[in-house]
Amino acid sequence: MKRIWSALVCLVLALSLCVFEIVYTTGSADELGRMIESAREQYTAGDGAEGTVRILDCAIDFWSGRESVMNMFLYHDRVDDVGVKLKKARSLAKKKSEYAEAEMIEAAEALKNIKDSELPEPENIL
Repeated sequence: MKRIWSALVCLVLALSLCVFEIVYTTGSADELGRMIESAREQYTAGDGAEGTVRILDCAIDFWSGRESVMNMFLYHDRVDDVGVKLKKARSLAKKKSEYAEAEMIEAAEALKNIKDSELPEPENIL
């Protein structure tokens, strides 16, 4: 009987971690996606690079704060890739380069890939 209880405790713990990881990952990805989209809209509207750089700084700080927990659940390369793309977009936006928007798009796509790969769908399970 003790084995059944210990197995049930392990099952509940594993399911709790899975639910936490999905909620944390998708919530963080959605929030960062909104930040990137806001920065991109401001950059394409021509409102100035200063506002875009400020938004990207906030996005980089947000992602840096979430990285340590995400690295427990996700592939480190995917998490680091988003951070690198954000820093690159910030640098290019500061220089007012035309490639800044492309880098923001790539960061958003990398973020979408992270989110899509973590959802419990048949393609991800098999």
